[in-house]
Amino acid sequence: MRCRFQHDTSATSLPFHHRESVEANLNKYKIPSHLVDASPQLRIMSYNILADHYAQEHAQELYASVPWAALEWTSRADMIAKEVAYWNPDVVCFQEVDHYKHLQALLKPHGYKGVYTQRTGGRPDGLAMFWRRSRFTAEALKDLEFAPMDLKDNVCQLTVLRSKEESSIALLVANIHVLFNPKRGDIKLAQVRTMLESAHSLVAARPTGPCPVVVCGDFNSAAGSPIYEFVLRGELQLGSIDRRRLSGQVEAAGRTGWPSIRGNLFDAMSNGAASEAAAMQAALGYRSGVIEETVGGGGGGDNRDEDVMMLPRSASSPAALDRRNSNSGNANVLTGSAKKFRPWAQDELEMAAGSESGIARHPLHLESAYLNVSGSEPLYTTAHDRYVGTVDYIFYSPQAPTGAEDDSGAIEGQECLTLKPLRVFQPPPLRTIQTGLPSVMWPSDHLSLIADFVIQQKQL
Repeated sequence: MRCRFQHDTSATSLPFHHRESVEANLNKYKIPSHLVDASPQLRIMSYNILADHYAQEHAQELYASVPWAALEWTSRADMIAKEVAYWNPDVVCFQEVDHYKHLQALLKPHGYKGVYTQRTGGRPDGLAMFWRRSRFTAEALKDLEFAPMDLKDNVCQLTVLRSKEESSIALLVANIHVLFNPKRGDIKLAQVRTMLESAHSLVAARPTGPCPVVVCGDFNSAAGSPIYEFVLRGELQLGSIDRRRLSGQVEAAGRTGWPSIRGNLFDAMSNGAASEAAAMQAALGYRSGVIEETVGGGGGGDNRDEDVMMLPRSASSPAALDRRNSNSGNANVLTGSAKKFRPWAQDELEMAAGSESGIARHPLHLESAYLNVSGSEPLYTTAHDRYVGTVDYIFYSPQAPTGAEDDSGAIEGQECLTLKPLRVFQPPPLRTIQTGLPSVMWPSDHLSLIADFVIQQKQL
């Protein structure tokens, strides 16, 4: 793993193009660098851009430290378009889009074509996916609405993109914004499970054969949480897990405020914290794997259900972000203040797991781009007056799934496409975020995730 710092480390605001790139160790792929250079490459961006509606509605609650000019949509939209143009992703997945036509008009001159899916129930925002017209064409589009399944008004986009340069190259990109409400981990899990099942069905049914999968979005779940582990492990036994703990969030009361968070961070660094991760741990009040009950947030605007308006700090502490030494699916979950375990009702269990067994499963074999390249998820992906943590991810299938859930349908000698992450781009140092997010330099309360992949043909 190699790191390149594209900025200094002073405590000043940094523009969006100042990101640390972390390079994958190609030796673990057993691929000579010249073959990587000769193979098609792919850049994916995932970005919760903060719906204008929610920026205004929650200005006093979440963005009291933010200058009003930094919340104004027109300037934020211009910065978002410039950020996309600078990084030039092949595919970008947006969450919290409530001015799609404006965004579309800004990105079209840069060569992008897009699709929009609005949330149901009269919600003002939705999802948008854009891809470079010169490189891909949409082979299949599927919108997944969760409301008919009694899983709230969230939606998901599933798009199969086929390369215009090499028709044998295709991939499915999934874009999701999971329900925010930390009390309803059962619904969060059901949304994620349904999306992954649908993605598998779509690629397995392709007449020309399956293709790799990339899953982007705001999962409103912490790294190391049961939902996060479910995505990576493909299985989760629910009976012994309180549904309020599935996303790694806890209920909370109180108020922190960005000046206090930033002040605590500088104090921790002045007192000799070994790293920014350690300083963040001290500044945010993590202690011995327990989250103190303070207020946070999760992004997602109206995804904040009406019964949860004061929200927890994420479980994505430095300890929870690193799974390299984890032997258990729940080893790094921070559980928050103790509450009496709430047993599952049978209908809740079946809804979350998708079966009577109480074991949630999905058929995709997914890995995390950031975890595989850098050894951990980003230190944070969102930061404002009431929340700092990691909730956004880019997952991928290393190779195209077969029609069989256990991949026993693979045929020896058959060629399949493989995806391998080459590099990821980290958020800026937290100490450089002077007013919380959004800011005059960063146009959303989330930061974009950017990952580069190499696409190769592999013989089974």
